[in-house]
This record gives sequence, structure tokens and C-alpha cells, in this order.
Amino acid sequence: KTGNDVFIYFNKIQQLKELVNYNFQKIFEASDKQLAPASADKKNKRKPLNAWISVNKDDEVRLTYKRFVQEKTGNKHNIVLSFSPNIENINGDWLSGISLTTDLMLNNKYRLGFGYEFMYNFSGKKTTNISHWGNFRAMVNSEAIGDSWVGISLGYLIKQKGDFFDNNKFRLGIPVRYDNFTITPEIYFKKPFKSADKKDKYFGVKISFGL
Repeated sequence: KTGNDVFIYFNKIQQLKELVNYNFQKIFEASDKQLAPASADKKNKRKPLNAWISVNKDDEVRLTYKRFVQEKTGNKHNIVLSFSPNIENINGDWLSGISLTTDLMLNNKYRLGFGYEFMYNFSGKKTTNISHWGNFRAMVNSEAIGDSWVGISLGYLIKQKGDFFDNNKFRLGIPVRYDNFTITPEIYFKKPFKSADKKDKYFGVKISFGL
């Protein structure tokens, strides 16, 4: 992206009417001459340049300040730690949970994460079901700039108290995230890559809030 922005500062709003008295062509030509040595600097050639220029009543130009700015490219790698409360409906039962995730973000475009989730089922039964899931997710930022993600997640049931999931120790999901809000359709099953009866599968939709 290339281009120049020009800002004109005044001490009083009444000075706006003085704009008609300035020869802007002369001012811009003189400004270009004063900025030319800085623009030719090979070391800082690709960096944006901020400059202050004063103009007197005779349209004479004087360079008063200049500084090269490190441009924000967004091409950085980050490790993101996130805490996300969530709710999920699985086969008509509502569960609540908390997820702790560590993500490796690459150039704000790709996201690889490992996490741990506690799920609680308070369905009114005598036994409270508490499940512990380990998760892996891979996501792609669909806008590259901004915060809109879509990906795939795989989870494994590490431990459970109760029998809510029976032997369905695996789950597969498609997280769709915008800002701090994520919706994830999920399927729970016994063994990967093997067909099973419909009764042996659980389908759910999870809503998460957080990073």
C-alpha cells in the first residue's frame, strides 16, 4: 500500500478561511524537495515517514521534524493463552464447561492449539456427570486481517465421572469463530474411522465465549 496523507493544523477555527490564500502547488513541490533526501535513504526506504512542515505567509516551507516509523505488517508469530466458558446442547441435554487452551498463531493466519476442557451435566439426575476432554484444533483466519476463523477440532475423553458419554471417547467439531464468539457443531463417537449405529453417536452444538 502506498500513498501520502497531508494534515493541516490550525490554532483557531477561524484560520480555515486562510486556506484560499495558500499556493498549495508551490508548497507541495517545496515539501517534496525537502523530503527527497529522506525518501532516498536506502536503509529506511520501505518504512513510512512522518514529517512536520511549517509554512509562512509567503508559502515558504521549512522541515521541522521527521521520523521513520516501523510499519505494522501483522506477520508475527504469537502464543495465545485463552480461557473460555461455554454451553453445549448434546442430544437435548444442556452442559456447561470451561476450556483452557494454548494456541500458536502464525502470521495471524493460522492457529494451532491444544486445550483441556471440563464439562458439567446438571440435568437433574442424582449423579452429576463431570467429563475431562483433551482437545486439538487447527484454524484458519478467513480474513487474514481481523478476527474471523474457521477450522477443525478433535477431542479425546480423558476421564469422566458418571456415564453421560458411555464409551464415546472421541469427538470431532468444526469451530466457526468471530471476534470472541465461537459456534462449534460436534459429533461424539466411540472409534474413529469406523461406522457405528446412530444410537452410538451423540450430536451437539457448542457456544463459547472468550479468546
